[in-house]
Amino acid sequence: MLTTSQDNSKLQSITIDLLRVLLIIMVVYNHMSPKTINLIDAKYDLLSGLGIYNVVKILFSHIIPSIAVPTFFFISGFLFFFNFQEWSWNGYKKKIGTRIKTLLIPYILWNLIPFLLIVGKSLICDISNGNPTTETLAFFSNNIWRIFYVFHEWEGSYTDWLGNQLSSSAPLNVPLWFIRDLFVISLLTPIIYIAVRQLKIWLIPILFLAYISKIWTQFPGLDIESVFFFTVGSFFALNKLNIVDFTNKYKYFILPISAILLVACTIYDGNKTEIGYNIIPFYVCTSILSAFYLTSSAISRYNIKPNKLIVSACFFIYAVHVMPLPYIECLLTFVKKTIHEIIPGKSLAENYFCYFATPIITAAISIAIFAVLRKISPKATKFICGNR
Repeated sequence: MLTTSQDNSKLQSITIDLLRVLLIIMVVYNHMSPKTINLIDAKYDLLSGLGIYNVVKILFSHIIPSIAVPTFFFISGFLFFFNFQEWSWNGYKKKIGTRIKTLLIPYILWNLIPFLLIVGKSLICDISNGNPTTETLAFFSNNIWRIFYVFHEWEGSYTDWLGNQLSSSAPLNVPLWFIRDLFVISLLTPIIYIAVRQLKIWLIPILFLAYISKIWTQFPGLDIESVFFFTVGSFFALNKLNIVDFTNKYKYFILPISAILLVACTIYDGNKTEIGYNIIPFYVCTSILSAFYLTSSAISRYNIKPNKLIVSACFFIYAVHVMPLPYIECLLTFVKKTIHEIIPGKSLAENYFCYFATPIITAAISIAIFAVLRKISPKATKFICGNR
């Protein structure tokens, strides 16, 4: 018979699994990147069909999904130190060895695969058209290492509180910047462990200030978002705090604030405006906790059990949904264009269908491919997906 503590620990585990699925769907909706306008500058009636559709796109592509990657960092930090008794270098080496299998190897593979496909397509075109392959081979040699760390670079629209221009970077397969940062911060867990033990609760407001002010290093792989949320997750684990118990205890504080900030972020379209950009960090912090409370409550009330196949396929969905591919650009774009060929979107109803169906169909195709690959070669599929 399970004790209350064991029940809560099991509920926490199921909550994390279900959240993984929900968060991956959020990521796909975020990458839909629909055109929106903040509600202050909108020239049309907000309660009109077009106005409501604009709000829906802001909510489902910009605001709600903004918690996805931070929550993954939070969960990763929590799981790194879960059941951690005391520091040992042998334990650290073992965990890093595991992270090499679960993070680094798939990270390398899922950046290398699209790169080789792109180069291969270019070589085939060169040869079939009788063109020299010099340019393609130069592209290969100039970028073979860049694809793994900083292939894309963007100048940010905003500055930190000191007025410094913000920037961001990503590998070839853009969403995998999360895996890059996660592996880098995993290497730095000895520092995080010491900081949590020495500074205790004071570490959280210090990093939170850095998170909202963006006064932090611009070094690729050490984004303040990854450091802050991974550290908060580590703090929960090292202090033996059950996330579900914590969110249940403070729900009457967390939920109302999260709801108010959700409205404010929607009005200003999150990171798309300067005011929204400054509000959204507060929303993300409260809404991560709200997500844990709402998900765990739904599991308890309705006895929800996340599908094991879908949970296992989460990394695969993440890796392939916007992975650069020859001819079709990426899977998400291919699905979007195909749906619009069938349903042109000449009415609001058609636009709603295309908007909501595209990420779901993209995820479903990814899961189907994953299931087929696992059926054909379970060991190889497990290897490329980090033993998932």
